[in-house]
Amino acid sequence: MERFQAMERNAVENEMFFLALAIIWPVIPVDMPDWAPTALLGFTYLRFIHFTLYCFIKVQPWRAISWTVSTIVLNAMAINILLSLSNKNTGVSSEL
Repeated sequence: MERFQAMERNAVENEMFFLALAIIWPVIPVDMPDWAPTALLGFTYLRFIHFTLYCFIKVQPWRAISWTVSTIVLNAMAINILLSLSNKNTGVSSEL
């Protein structure tokens, strides 16, 4: 039971931030990069892999690798949004 509670805590900590970014990204006036759909799907697949490894296989380092890569994707999304918003204010357009 503790394992599932830890899994729920982990999901709340990581996936809520992703959902916020996934909702904000298309709504705010930023230029969506070409890799946006890949980032959204990639994060989802990586979290599913992390969940599967956590529940059934319990093998390291693959669980840690899937978490690390999903966190990198999440940070890239956040950085792209922040850069796009700051470039809108300065009139410069660039893509990550």
